[in-house]
Amino acid sequence: MTQPASATAPATARPLRLAVGMPHVESVAAWLEHACWAEQAGYDSVWMGDTGGVDSLTLAAAIARQTGRIGIGTSVVPLMPRTPAVFASTAYTLHQLSGGRFALGLGVSSETMMDKWHGLPFSRPRTRIAESVRLLRAMLAGERTDFAGETIHSRGFRLPDDAARDVPIYLAALRGRMLETAGELADGVILNRYPLPVVPRLVSKVRDGARQAGRDPAAVDIVAHLKVCVTDEPHHVFEGIRQRFAGYYSTGVYNKYLAWCGYEPEAAALAEGWRRKDRAHTMSVMNDELLSQFITVGSVTACRDAARSLIDCGVTTVVVGAYTTDPDVQRATFEAFTPRNFPLDYWGSQDPSRRSAP
Repeated sequence: MTQPASATAPATARPLRLAVGMPHVESVAAWLEHACWAEQAGYDSVWMGDTGGVDSLTLAAAIARQTGRIGIGTSVVPLMPRTPAVFASTAYTLHQLSGGRFALGLGVSSETMMDKWHGLPFSRPRTRIAESVRLLRAMLAGERTDFAGETIHSRGFRLPDDAARDVPIYLAALRGRMLETAGELADGVILNRYPLPVVPRLVSKVRDGARQAGRDPAAVDIVAHLKVCVTDEPHHVFEGIRQRFAGYYSTGVYNKYLAWCGYEPEAAALAEGWRRKDRAHTMSVMNDELLSQFITVGSVTACRDAARSLIDCGVTTVVVGAYTTDPDVQRATFEAFTPRNFPLDYWGSQDPSRRSAP
């Protein structure tokens, strides 16, 4: 499988962090158990998405009360269904519940989620998220709001104090300008559902945005969700995720993203199959070869090498995600990346001392 080419390491390097995503299960109790296990296993942080069903912010509160060390991040919460004032109050609460371990990860989501799920217009996403971050910064600093932007406004809101001033704000980003916006404004950028060979391009865009804003590019935490499955039956795993991936990349922002990443023929073929409601066609386009650009399935060594390649490209937080519903594969995958099982010499060419202490 093609691996991303190495990017030049930043001059001022952030500590490397090894994080864990939530497994594909339906039980809130199982997610809480997983977060507690991850803390005991030595992972630096746990990240959870909000794509329907379980609310990640509520789950973050529960995890905060049942753990004592591990970082807790949302990756990500859709921005538009909640107002900045709601996010500020939630972050203020979670900051205190967690003892300062919470990070707020936001994203604009997609037309499907906003329009069809929530009945909200999906318009001017980059402007909306940029204005929201600026407003949230002021709110978390304890300032009384007096903000009138192009997409949002707020006047007279104020938190009780500035206790949550240091809550980090992360932004999910797919393509050029949104990646640059994350580099300009956020404490970190969250990369997900990317083809591995495109990671250097994504990291470069984030750094460009930071430079344009006069920031140190290395100050931006680059969080990448690594989709891996440790198994000796790769075809079984691919069959389990083929339809899910085909659905994502057949329409809307993700179809455009696939084309932007250099897979124009595949994106066009997926969109055409979706329009014709030709499931067999879309499944044939989303074949094992294409899937292997997004997810590493196979031996422990192959999966660890995928993590190392991300770090060589400048990723500073790797979020291990076992992209399968098979509990045995999930267990093997998460175990393979615990600090006791993942030696420091796997952490690429950068200085191993950057590995953060649990």
